[in-house]
Amino acid sequence: MEMKQSKFKNSKSFTLLFGLLFIGFCSTAQTIDILATYKKKYPGNHIVQTKNERTVTIKYVKGVPTLVYHFEYEDLIIDKNGASMLSEYSIDFTSFEAIANIEAYSIIPVGTKSKKVSSNEAFTRDAEADRGIFHDDNKETVIVFPGLVEGALRHISYDVTMKENNFPFGFIFFDYSPCENPTFKIITDTSIHLMLKEYYTDKIQLKREESISKNIKTTTYSCENALLLKPEENAPNMRYYAPQVLGQLSYYNYKGKRTNVGSNLQDLHTNYAPNVAEVENEKPSPEITRIADSITKNLTNNLDKVRAIYYWVQDHVKYIAFEEGMGGFVPRQPNAVVDKRFGDCKDMASLIYSLLKAANIPSYLTWIGSRDIPFKYSDFPSGMCDNHMITTYKENGKFYFLDATNSFQTMNASTGFIQGKEALLHISPTEFELTTVPIQDANYSSVVDHSKIKIEGKDLVGSSTCSMSGYYHTLIGNYAKDVLSKDELKFLTGINQRGNNSFFVTKGHMKNMLERDTIGMMYFDWTCKNYCTSLNDEIYINLILNKTITYQNELKETRVAPFELDHEFSDTYIVELEIPENYVVSSLPKPISYHSDMVDFDVNYVQTGNQVVLTLTIANKFTILEPSQFPEWNKFIAQKKKALSETIELKRKK
Repeated sequence: MEMKQSKFKNSKSFTLLFGLLFIGFCSTAQTIDILATYKKKYPGNHIVQTKNERTVTIKYVKGVPTLVYHFEYEDLIIDKNGASMLSEYSIDFTSFEAIANIEAYSIIPVGTKSKKVSSNEAFTRDAEADRGIFHDDNKETVIVFPGLVEGALRHISYDVTMKENNFPFGFIFFDYSPCENPTFKIITDTSIHLMLKEYYTDKIQLKREESISKNIKTTTYSCENALLLKPEENAPNMRYYAPQVLGQLSYYNYKGKRTNVGSNLQDLHTNYAPNVAEVENEKPSPEITRIADSITKNLTNNLDKVRAIYYWVQDHVKYIAFEEGMGGFVPRQPNAVVDKRFGDCKDMASLIYSLLKAANIPSYLTWIGSRDIPFKYSDFPSGMCDNHMITTYKENGKFYFLDATNSFQTMNASTGFIQGKEALLHISPTEFELTTVPIQDANYSSVVDHSKIKIEGKDLVGSSTCSMSGYYHTLIGNYAKDVLSKDELKFLTGINQRGNNSFFVTKGHMKNMLERDTIGMMYFDWTCKNYCTSLNDEIYINLILNKTITYQNELKETRVAPFELDHEFSDTYIVELEIPENYVVSSLPKPISYHSDMVDFDVNYVQTGNQVVLTLTIANKFTILEPSQFPEWNKFIAQKKKALSETIELKRKK
């Protein structure tokens, strides 16, 4: 089960007070006082979670350790909006999990007393697919809580039994609403050994206690200081900064025999290897061989053959995610993928692998995590480290990470969302290799935008040439391949916004935009209405026309979440303004320059003859900024804001 109920608690001070809500003769005055206390402590919030307890019990069933989770939550509604927020509760589960012992009720204030209302209305349905997953076997049991009002308490508890014991488990000590005194308890036989790891717990006062009684070991994690978070712009997945504890069954000794489950990376690979055995051992079918031969027939070296096969899969197989039971882990047979012309990441990886095998080129099925996952195989070797599969090709010591889920990704770099991630290559049933996908530096992804403009009344009229490389080209190329010729000007207008909202392209075309391994080009003429400001005999104009550099703003020192970008980049903007007849330049902004380990920024204005030329360069040299780096970042933002506010002044000749 995914760690979705990521709750925390922070104070013991209200335990006695809160217990009053369970007493049938609790007075109205007492209830009002309790609510007032919570509202004062948590202003602006609608609910408070007063209990969040999770217990993992690992016990032997027929000589094999079995994991049973017990979840228990209690939420207090402290204003009217909270009632609608808590009217339903969903328990998500898959075919690997069995739900039992559901207890759901609410304590609702009525007049001078309160009453317990059981939640007997529940139904099970297919869970909403996650982030583009076309089909999975996720279910959810939805429990309805009727009649909730301000001051009501909602209680839910249930058990989840895991049908496999090699899945990791854990607890996250944070929430987006107040949550007090979270507790995570692990109960095991002393012959069962776990791998436990804490992450980012320096943000809370995490307390760990251990006890052993009659060969039963209990490990309890709890904290008193709540970490109350809020959604932040450009924040990475909360697992990058939320306090959390991860656990996994390492090994157990049963009747004198040791059995490894997840002690190290070798164990993880041993668990994973059977999932790809069928694809690994399968001889390419005549159809797969025919396709491989047709793709590579005029090519002479392996690298070109790999590139051609990779691009063929991108062009001919549609990515559709499937997660159902073991289908979420085991690739489908390549022949089936070719026949249907769609598949998930594992299916695309297996097809590339099989086509390369048919061409007598070795490659390696590879497990990897997206950048949503901060964990590393080398640190916590478990299923928490991956959610994706690709194929890897090696030549002369260089790795090529073939991920066809992006239909326009060049082979010269990995897809952007696996940059910096550890990749687990399957070499054989007993062999593996661990390597790291490189992060492409700022020079890989570049925009060079060159505009020649002139003033016509209050309007700007311009002609621009824009080149795009790296991840910029990949992104725009993915969109451009679906653009009809009749919509090309609308498309060019949409992705080249500059000046103000009245910008539009009047004429233009694209070149190489649909070629993965080239630099994409756009050529377009445009008009921007009412951009210039005139006052008496003076014209004021801001030459920083491309506003895409303005979305990165100051980062507050109180922000807990890191700041994330999709990729590093290096951009250049050149604007040549034709000075209108009978006007002279009366003022040019001074140069601005800022350089640090994270960003380079330069703005320069030069007058040459009847032209004013602006050159702006910006290079962001990071993908994630930690809060400790925010002050340095904000120094850059101050310089950038200054640059964005500058105008040139033109004065009519006398």
